[in-house]
Amino acid sequence: MRSTTLSIALITLMAASSIDAQTIYEWRDENGTVSYSDTPPEGVEAESTGQTLQRTDDNAVRADLAAKQKASEEQAVVDAENQQVADAEAQVAQQLATQKAANCEIAKRKLQSYNSNRRIYKTDENGEITEWLDIDEERAKAQNEVSQYCN
Repeated sequence: MRSTTLSIALITLMAASSIDAQTIYEWRDENGTVSYSDTPPEGVEAESTGQTLQRTDDNAVRADLAAKQKASEEQAVVDAENQQVADAEAQVAQQLATQKAANCEIAKRKLQSYNSNRRIYKTDENGEITEWLDIDEERAKAQNEVSQYCN
């Protein structure tokens, strides 16, 4: 009984290994063309290549493809989000550049006005003079604004 069980186990093991891995053979036909197969033709001297053929696990391949597809879709979402952030940052940068250019023009006009006047003042909502300003101090402030916004 023990030898029968051992024989069945050995046959089962051999059958399982033949399903999992098959030897690859190489041979040449009468024209010298090299051929490869897991089963050499009868009557032809074939040699083992030392390589084995593994059967493909269809479920593993499908699972791998599904995982790669999911990763690709997730990466596409991340890429789209990153593009949105980059677009928003570019828009903010453009708005800041536009505002800085406008501030530069205002600062230049103010400095030009201060440089062409000897005295300057502040007025109220009715246009009445409320305060005379130090022209040198105001010119320095205007020059600072030009340096800040125009560089």
